[in-house]
Amino acid sequence: KFWDFLSNQNNILNNSQEEDIKTQKSVNKLIKTFQSRVNNFKPNTAISSLMEWLNYAQENSLKISKNSLEKILVITSVLAPHFSSELLEKLFNKNLEDTSWPRYDSNLAQDLEVEIIVQVNGKLRSKLTASLNSKQNIIEPKAQDLISKWLENKTIIKVIYVPNRLINFVIK
Repeated sequence: KFWDFLSNQNNILNNSQEEDIKTQKSVNKLIKTFQSRVNNFKPNTAISSLMEWLNYAQENSLKISKNSLEKILVITSVLAPHFSSELLEKLFNKNLEDTSWPRYDSNLAQDLEVEIIVQVNGKLRSKLTASLNSKQNIIEPKAQDLISKWLENKTIIKVIYVPNRLINFVIK
C-alpha cells in the first residue's frame, strides 16, 4: 500500500508545482513523530505513524513534492532500508547513502487545533475542535451548545476545564 502510494506519479507533484500548506504540515508532523518514536526505541509505533500518515494522505488526496517524498523515504530507511533504497533509485536515481536525515520545521509540525472532549458528570457526550490554548470562556459556551439536551432542567454545579484536553460539566 505504501509502495503503491509513493511510486504512483499521480500523487507526486511536478518540479514546477508547489505543495499546499496542508501537505507540508502533514509531512513535517510525520517526520517529527517518526523521529521521536525511533529515538524512544518504539519501532512499531514509528511504523504506525507512517501508516497513519498514509491513510491521511489517501483520504485527503494529498499531492507531495519530490522533496517531501525523498524525506519520507529517508526516514523510512531506518526500519525498511531495502524498500527505501529501491524507491530512491527508481524515482530519483539516488543511492540511500547519498541522502541526509531530514529536518522538520517545528512551526509546521505544531498542531494549531486540538480536539476537546466534552463530558457531563465524567461521561463522554461530545467532542469539539478548538484553537490550541483556547480559554475556558471560549470553550464553555460551544460545549454547552453541543450537550444542551443533557443540561436541560439541570443545574451546573461545577465546570472542570483542562486546557487542550477536556471540559466536564458536573450537574445535578
